[in-house]
Amino acid sequence: MSKNKQEYIEKLEKAIQEKYGDGVVQEIGQDWTEQKEKQYIEESERLNKKKAIKSNKDVDIGGFFVNSKLLNKRKKAINVCERCGKTTIYKEDDLYIIKFLMCKECYLCYVEFRKKENSDEKK
Repeated sequence: MSKNKQEYIEKLEKAIQEKYGDGVVQEIGQDWTEQKEKQYIEESERLNKKKAIKSNKDVDIGGFFVNSKLLNKRKKAINVCERCGKTTIYKEDDLYIIKFLMCKECYLCYVEFRKKENSDEKK
């Protein structure tokens, strides 16, 4: 910091002290102690552990990470595909049924196939 800026800050602090009292202007680490430091470190470690536990609730379903809250809470997810009417118990189909209302096979047959046809027609 340049000398002029330092002098300006000192004058400003002095003026604030005169107007509002001695307790207003303080050094940053004046009240910081070793005990407060340890308490802060313990608290931050505890919060980091909680965040890590919450973030580990993502489930890998066929290469996609889906939050477990979005999946069915039942032990075995039983879903019915609206397109073919097939009952599925696979967790992998949960992703497709939640997003597209159809099982993986129907998605690959109807949606992906249509996308490929449309891209071929444009060429």
